[in-house]
Amino acid sequence: MNKKIIYLLFFLSVLIISSCDTQVIDDTPAPEPKCGIENCHGLDIKCGSNVPDFCTEIYKLGDKCRQFANCETIDGSCQFVSNEQFEECKSCVDNCVAQYEDDANKAFECESNC
Repeated sequence: MNKKIIYLLFFLSVLIISSCDTQVIDDTPAPEPKCGIENCHGLDIKCGSNVPDFCTEIYKLGDKCRQFANCETIDGSCQFVSNEQFEECKSCVDNCVAQYEDDANKAFECESNC
């Protein structure tokens, strides 16, 4: 009879211990994926989550306008958000490129006035 009681107590203690598993629920929101400019140079702005940690220091026509470029998450998608400053600068640089397509130095000089 003592063995039955011991087995019963052992079984109950195992059952109680196994049901006392403490679970911590992490309810912190998952971080939003990065949204930014993926490419480093030029006027063809690509937005996405693969934002480079650093870019080369090689300057290309249109890089001046990138200071006005902006990417934002809209409806869950990383998108380029145009603004007047960027569009005016881009238009000016495009005109410089068209006007001085055979002379890079003059195109860069023209861009500096944009």
